[in-house]
Amino acid sequence: MDAQRRVQRLEDIENIRRLKALYATHFDDALNGGGDFPPENLLDQFAPDAVWESSSFGRFTGHDGIRGFLEDYRDRVSFCLHYILGHVINVSEDRGTATGRWITWEPMTLDGNAVLLAGHYNDEFQRSGERWLFKSVQLDVAFLVPYDRGWAEQRIMPEWKW
Repeated sequence: MDAQRRVQRLEDIENIRRLKALYATHFDDALNGGGDFPPENLLDQFAPDAVWESSSFGRFTGHDGIRGFLEDYRDRVSFCLHYILGHVINVSEDRGTATGRWITWEPMTLDGNAVLLAGHYNDEFQRSGERWLFKSVQLDVAFLVPYDRGWAEQRIMPEWKW
């Protein structure tokens, strides 16, 4: 691979990493700062036919489906901080698509209770012109537990249902 292609690939990786960081920033700023929710700058990061899914939360397709999920989320979650760590990003040879895997750690207030959520995001991206967009976001929850109990005894609290 020549130097120019390597630089392009590194720029793609950095732009995707930044996209995911902004996902967390836009989400948390709007939720915690009382701004418009869902924030349009968050929805603009998704392709029109994108999918956001989790076996713990459900499957939501397109901007309208994702918007509905985010509105429901705001009704139940009054505080959240997304910590996005340990990214691994792979860009296709043609630079049209990419995948990413991330660790997430999220202290939040869910239904008035302090909880901790941890898991992995497995994302797919597509290029739209010079921009990268989310094609799919999949959240695999490793644990969701009350803050005061932790995750040693039970990784998913039985009283929790989305």
